[in-house]
Amino acid sequence: MDAISCGGLAKAFRNTLAVEGVSFSVPKGRVVALLGPNGAGKTTTLRMLTTVIKPDAGTATVCGRDILRESLSVRKAIAIVSQSTWLNHYLSLRDNILTYLLLRGLTWTEAQRRTQWAIDAFELGQHTAKRSEELSGGLRRRTMVARALACSAQCYFLDEPSIGLDPGAKQTFWKQLSALVRHAGATTFLTTHSMDEVEALCDDVILIDQGKVITSGSVQELVESLGTTEVEFKLTAELERVPDFGPTAKRVTLNGHTLSVAFAHGKEAIPRALFRLLDYGVQVCSMRVVPPRFEDVYLTLVKAQDRRRGGNVSGE
Repeated sequence: MDAISCGGLAKAFRNTLAVEGVSFSVPKGRVVALLGPNGAGKTTTLRMLTTVIKPDAGTATVCGRDILRESLSVRKAIAIVSQSTWLNHYLSLRDNILTYLLLRGLTWTEAQRRTQWAIDAFELGQHTAKRSEELSGGLRRRTMVARALACSAQCYFLDEPSIGLDPGAKQTFWKQLSALVRHAGATTFLTTHSMDEVEALCDDVILIDQGKVITSGSVQELVESLGTTEVEFKLTAELERVPDFGPTAKRVTLNGHTLSVAFAHGKEAIPRALFRLLDYGVQVCSMRVVPPRFEDVYLTLVKAQDRRRGGNVSGE
């Protein structure tokens, strides 16, 4: 069963169409990133799915509930981390988490247990008595993420969740979210500009631009089909001319005894390249392989979309 399913979602603000006919589905238990340049419609889509705003057109279900007819039931089934770092200024860090869990219907005992888990898991113990107005922006962000993950929701909606987190806190967030998905089978739908976060967390991605879905697929499949593997060969002798490595070689550079090649479908291309060099009577002393990165794939997709509409490239 799909945890999230939407068809033809659309939303306009005044004369600006923010989201136009967005359709996709997210299987239960998956971690999916909604990606795109600034202004692509990511946050608007997330806000419609979480019933914060109503779509002008289209349908969607979250955890099997219709976002329009069963909005209250949807809210009970999900947890949200928005871009803002809103906490109750008059409550301590501990009480902000505890109150949030009590309002979600947890018993006093269970809310206390999960509050302590959140504090320990996100290393907030030194700050529990501080009021939120005394916390730094990074600590407020960490508290929001901690309390959301503590509530054991069926589906998590995270809008740029790691923004403002230091590297250590970001690693902790990735670890705890991965554990939650693995042990509880929770579904996570997030927006992010961090491609490292996509590679660390996500099973699938959906790329949107100007309010429309451009492409979607698993992270692994997109990297394998669109990514390039950089290979540096150290040779025993200089080549008189550059070998023809075939259509999978996207870029070839020769500098003395060093031959650098960017291969599409590197797993299959590299062995063939080694045999090709042997055919030229040159042996390879060493080889350094840099596997494809999702960030490069993302930029390739964004640039291709930008060329289609004749605008300026933006990877943000």
